[in-house]
Amino acid sequence: MKKVFLFVVLLLSISGYSQEDVLKDPDFLKFKEDYINLYLSDGFIRYLDVQDEFLKKRPDDYLENQDNYESWIKQNLSKSKFKNLDEALALHKELSDLTAIYEPQILKQFEMNYKLSQKHGEEEFREIYYREVQDAITEAFLVKIRSEAKNG
Repeated sequence: MKKVFLFVVLLLSISGYSQEDVLKDPDFLKFKEDYINLYLSDGFIRYLDVQDEFLKKRPDDYLENQDNYESWIKQNLSKSKFKNLDEALALHKELSDLTAIYEPQILKQFEMNYKLSQKHGEEEFREIYYREVQDAITEAFLVKIRSEAKNG
């Protein structure tokens, strides 16, 4: 029984040491800061809003026709929920512009997430990622909402 207890204590101390390594890793600290700054930025939130609005209004067969969108939407405007052609074109352009800005940043975050999970172990990193990064995003987002509600 004593050996089992010592083994569990040793396992937990190794696990704690690994978590400390991740939490002190300069790559992780930079990743966390960049992640929070990206996902809480006004521009990124606008990107998500535009994406959501566009997805709700576009016709279902958009994906097959996104390369020639302008000519296609002119013919399929009645299948959409856009008010008019100007709205359909403007929202598509804004989404395209924002995608060009934020997609590379999102991909960079995915790449760093993968690099860190390989460096520290997938399971270990995933636990820390959700606890440290996702919880920080949630908390910061709630603070931002409360602040806007207070000032709005």
